[in-house]
Amino acid sequence: METRRAKRRKYDEKLCQIFKGHTGTVKCVALSPDGTKIVSGSNDWSMRIYNVATGEYLKPFKMAHFNSVTSVVFNHDGTKIVSGSWDKTIRIWDVASRKTLQILDGHSDGVNCVALNHDSTRIVSGSWDKTIRVWDATTGETLQTLLGHTDNVASVAFSHDGTRIVSGSHDNSIRIWDVATGETLQTLQGHSNWELCSIQSRRYENCFWVMGQDYKDMGCCYR
Repeated sequence: METRRAKRRKYDEKLCQIFKGHTGTVKCVALSPDGTKIVSGSNDWSMRIYNVATGEYLKPFKMAHFNSVTSVVFNHDGTKIVSGSWDKTIRIWDVASRKTLQILDGHSDGVNCVALNHDSTRIVSGSWDKTIRVWDATTGETLQTLLGHTDNVASVAFSHDGTRIVSGSHDNSIRIWDVATGETLQTLQGHSNWELCSIQSRRYENCFWVMGQDYKDMGCCYR
């Protein structure tokens, strides 16, 4: 049987769609779990949802944020979206109605990144205020405030089992945190530029993939 990796190698890459509509720089995009929708956030303070197959701009949001939308993510079943913004807030949206379900306040500066754990019960956010916050996705309560980075937190991710958080910062470091205690388990150094711009947790791999803005290296951090 042909493996998934072999099928990917056969894929002929081509431009499938151009999604238009934003009037400012697009800061973030996310794909719905079923692969039928894309959500985008922009410097124009708006969020848009598009049909992947047709490129059609779907029903607009009632209101997005009051500054650039920097991070968006669908929940595990595609019924909600979590967004972060430089207006210092995180919003939880109902996808069907496009209405705000909750506004999470707590950061003292702009929010750069948000992520959900596997079952969408917890939200993690990183901010210009140098902190990371873990939130209850149902109540909106702050469960943990993680302190340790000495500069802007640019990227965050949960491990697949939800017991660890990995963060990347403009202080050139990566930190691995214990979700239950809020303690730093490891501090990793190595990137030469100021921003760790992407962190992803892989479901079937016991590691996090990390990419920095030095454009030279992609690392794998085992946990």
